[in-house]
Amino acid sequence: MQKLPENTALLMIDVQKGFDDPSWGERNNPDAEMNIESILNTFREPGHPVIHIQHLSKNPDSDSSGSEFKDHAKPKHGEPIFQKCVNSAFIGTDLEYYLKENAISYDSHCRPDNRPLCINNSQNGKKSWL
Repeated sequence: MQKLPENTALLMIDVQKGFDDPSWGERNNPDAEMNIESILNTFREPGHPVIHIQHLSKNPDSDSSGSEFKDHAKPKHGEPIFQKCVNSAFIGTDLEYYLKENAISYDSHCRPDNRPLCINNSQNGKKSWL
């Protein structure tokens, strides 16, 4: 595998138990958990930053257990967590500031499915700091 640039971080976006709920419909990537775990190890072993993005629902009827991180992707001690309640981790959080302060110029995204939320995070990130 090609070595990642030093200033590369992994953004773990919404890797939460709520996506296991049948209301989301059939998953488009059934091997996501296995792949996510492998990607996490690839970043953690050489000490690259891993940043967790956690979606919190504004819906008072929402089951809060869905906000819990999936077991294979739980943050380790010292890995930052940014909580959001909109479709982008760059809106209403200090993520952009954190990336700039830590001189992170490259990022990789990891999410349990390929829905538009990941695209929004990517586009907002590029507009704001890359």
